[in-house]
Amino acid sequence: MPALPDQMNLTLFVPADRPGRVAKADAVIVDLEDAVAPEARDAARSGLADALDGIDAPVILRINAAGTDWFDADLAAAATLPLSAIMLAKEVLNAAEAGAAVQVAGAMIDAPVIARARQIIARAGQAA
Repeated sequence: MPALPDQMNLTLFVPADRPGRVAKADAVIVDLEDAVAPEARDAARSGLADALDGIDAPVILRINAAGTDWFDADLAAAATLPLSAIMLAKEVLNAAEAGAAVQVAGAMIDAPVIARARQIIARAGQAA
């Protein structure tokens, strides 16, 4: 799995159920969250290994939020993929939820876990 570059000038979000949209980018963010219709998420997840085959750029997988019907399955799938990182869902409700999701994901995935800056700041403020 390629390492994440120090600076990413061009990232590309790609719906997990439309892998043909991959283009030259510093990193590709494959989205299992809101870019994929809820009824298509299981099929999108099951096709990830084939979809990621041949992508040379670092791949980040954005997963569904903790507490959703898809979170555990997203993490299980992510654990089997050559990912450079995983990204928490953008719909994390609060800093405690973000922290818990980072803990769970970090325990299952051998890759960095990315949260939105607002989540990280809120979490840091909560710990102080």
